Amino acid sequence: MAWAGLLAPWSGAAGNAGNASTPGSPAPPTAPQETVAAPPSGALRGTIFDSISSAPLADARVVLWNTQRRAATDSAGVFRFRALPPGTYRVAFVHDRLLELGVSAPGADAEVAAGATTQVALATPSPFTILSATCALEGARDDSGVAVGFVGDEASGVPLPGATVRLAWTAAPEQPRTLEAVADSRGWYRFCRVPAGVPVGIKAQFLNRSAGRREVVLAPGERSWIAFRAAVLQPGSISGTLTDQDRGWAVEGAEVRLAGTSYMTISGAGGSFRLPSVEAGEYTLRATHMAYGERSEAVSVGSGTAVSVAMSMSMEPIALDPIQVSVQAIGDMDVVAGGGHVVSRRQIEEIRHRARDLADVLRLQHMTGVVVRRTASGDLCVGTTPGQARLMKADCTNAVFFVDNARVSSPEAVMGMPPQAIDRIVVYRPLQAGNLFGTGSANGVIMVFTKAGRRPGR
Repeated sequence: MAWAGLLAPWSGAAGNAGNASTPGSPAPPTAPQETVAAPPSGALRGTIFDSISSAPLADARVVLWNTQRRAATDSAGVFRFRALPPGTYRVAFVHDRLLELGVSAPGADAEVAAGATTQVALATPSPFTILSATCALEGARDDSGVAVGFVGDEASGVPLPGATVRLAWTAAPEQPRTLEAVADSRGWYRFCRVPAGVPVGIKAQFLNRSAGRREVVLAPGERSWIAFRAAVLQPGSISGTLTDQDRGWAVEGAEVRLAGTSYMTISGAGGSFRLPSVEAGEYTLRATHMAYGERSEAVSVGSGTAVSVAMSMSMEPIALDPIQVSVQAIGDMDVVAGGGHVVSRRQIEEIRHRARDLADVLRLQHMTGVVVRRTASGDLCVGTTPGQARLMKADCTNAVFFVDNARVSSPEAVMGMPPQAIDRIVVYRPLQAGNLFGTGSANGVIMVFTKAGRRPGR
């Protein structure tokens, strides 16, 4: 009935026209109808990729800027616009996920031609871009770097929300520093103020799983993306030898350390060293020796692997930063050095293969009343006492130390001196030291003479 109503006017008109003509006469001629061709059109087909989840982005709302045309992406991230007049269009899109993050996606220009389908590809901002922008809002400094990244499971790749990520570095000798962050619901983490210009270790931990330690050095203002895949890792080890690169001699008594960590040891007989139970990851292995200076190498430790390293060191001159010191010197060395207990050059040579440093040389002499020990707080205590006493008090009063006629501030400054650098040692008991050196030497005086400072004829 509805269709009949719509067609009734057209039927009535036809009937009236038929009544006006004479039955049997031909129908009057009709005016020719002009056909208007439809304007040529094109089409636009595009895809949107989700850089955050590394998958097509479904349910994105797509618009052609300054038009009323709208579309949405399907499960494959595909959208289409048909019957578009030729021209240039600005394609933009939004998505609830981006709105939650407070970021916008870049658009793209597309040129649509008549009778053709134009292809366009779009993508969401990467996590690196999003996290770096967040650091900009938080006030990242120009003299710092930015480290951002992702923590996921090694086997499945799924995010690990709540994973702990730690930065560690050494600001100055014996001054370790750390920063900590927690991965969010997407497994993302960020550090907006990473110290620049120094080796920084970074590692991730989630329950009993961890990711291998990474080491980076960021320039001021640099941004770095560091992704971790956590798994159950077994500790490894690092062992090796230190040798003189010119003579092939073993370098004993060198401090061997993994920079920015607590892993440290001293090279022993044959220049050998070993660092057990090292977490998997990347490290800078640093060897330091008073006579040889410092040498560093990059080392990578795999899960449960034993790494062997052979390092050669050179006795080239070492450039030191200027140091301002106050020196107390002894005027007549021949008079003073004439007394005391003398440890000769021959005695030092006899035990040199068993001694790593000056502390070992003193211990191996087994002198009555000479004590070299660490206190409960970890401080080095070197002194002399009457008879068989052993300085077992909680506190410690060190002996006064002189090296080549110059007083040094503490035993720590000279205890690492290698045996091969020592010419002789003179030890003064408290009573004798008090008569020769005066007040301040109540716990004895120890004078060390080096081969470099030896006078001709001695």
